Amino acid sequence: MKPIFIFNPNAANGKLKRKINYVLSEIQNYFNEFNYIITNNENEIDKHLNLIDQYNTIIGVGGDGTINTIINHSLKLNNKTYGIIPFGSGNDLIYTLNIPKSIKKSLQIIKNNRFLNIDLGYLKTETFSKYFLNAIGIGFDAMVAYKTNKIKFIDGQLKYYLSLIYCLFKYKYHQIKVNIDEKYNNTLNPFLITIGNGKRTGGAFLLTPDAKIDDATFQVCLVDQVSIPFIIKSISKVIKGTHNTIEQVNLIHGKKIKISSQDNLYIHFDGETPKQVKDIEITILPKRIKFIIP
Repeated sequence: MKPIFIFNPNAANGKLKRKINYVLSEIQNYFNEFNYIITNNENEIDKHLNLIDQYNTIIGVGGDGTINTIINHSLKLNNKTYGIIPFGSGNDLIYTLNIPKSIKKSLQIIKNNRFLNIDLGYLKTETFSKYFLNAIGIGFDAMVAYKTNKIKFIDGQLKYYLSLIYCLFKYKYHQIKVNIDEKYNNTLNPFLITIGNGKRTGGAFLLTPDAKIDDATFQVCLVDQVSIPFIIKSISKVIKGTHNTIEQVNLIHGKKIKISSQDNLYIHFDGETPKQVKDIEITILPKRIKFIIP
């Protein structure tokens, strides 16, 4: 195997930028032949596509957003296997795939070259379309992700919890129409909607605990309007993935989800937070990605 590593120096609030030489030295302990590129923004990947196409194995060094960006820009290339050296803030994808946070352990997994064909999500809105691997959030958790990405002076889970507390008092409910596989069709004022290909979001919350990344279906978590004290009381259940016992929570499996509102909605996919949108359509592409796993 001769992989190419794509570094996102901005991962983990720029912490990776200070560790690139260390990571490269560790890579040299596992691979005699490899290449790497450092990209400061997603458009730079397109400039390197001819180089990337010379390698069958593409490894993202960063977080969920890094591997999301790599796949969105390189999916046009044929017969590629993807992997990750986790160096992000949330690292939710690796939780579902059982990939450890350790650089050395993740490199050994890449070296072993065992892979799984996993599902890929496709998101289409009135202004953009994107692929995603782990999850999409709409409503409260998307607002939290948006505010979290704006905080640059704190790293890790602390900035997520600070954003969460802020959004608890600032979040505004919107009437939203939800259609899942033409079987579930309802209008509600949800606290949040999460569409999970993976199990976890926000670095800690098992909103879609029964999602499987290779079963050709999403798990959808719908949380109806709730009070702030009720939210605080229920957080521990969401962290454990036992919130299915809560009356205001509805967990549904589906392959095609349509969501619309008269109002602009916060949305995130794999931690990325674009501009707010009103019309959302989400479909699953079964076993579309070959991904290296333990």
